[in-house]
Amino acid sequence: MLKLFGGFLIIISSIVASYFYEKNLKRKIHNCRDFINFFEYIRAQIEYFSIPLLSIFERYESKSDDIADLIEKGETNINDSKINGIINDCFSSLGKGYKKEQLNLLSYAINELDKEADNMESVYTSKVKVFRALSLFTGVCTVILLV
Repeated sequence: MLKLFGGFLIIISSIVASYFYEKNLKRKIHNCRDFINFFEYIRAQIEYFSIPLLSIFERYESKSDDIADLIEKGETNINDSKINGIINDCFSSLGKGYKKEQLNLLSYAINELDKEADNMESVYTSKVKVFRALSLFTGVCTVILLV
């Protein structure tokens, strides 16, 4: 009886692990899209209104928790080195140089983040299916070995 209960718990934990993987991947895509929207907002504010960078941050900070975290802590919630590199490079160079350079930098960051987000969305279903199957298979194999 205890073996069956333990086996049931192992299978449930493998299903929960696949659920958290899927949720984490969705959050990563969503956060990447948030940064794209933020960079587009900055670009529009600089291009059309020539608003100083600090004022732009203060206006946008209340709209998004992820951006507020970035502004406060200086780090993103995305666990992807390529995406973090794009974001950090953009923020480290932002506010330095002429208006045209800033707009080109923001356009580059938007294009690169959009490519990464599109890439993550295109492989999303296959990654989730593989991880679900692998997780369930591992749980079942562990139960078979232990029981």
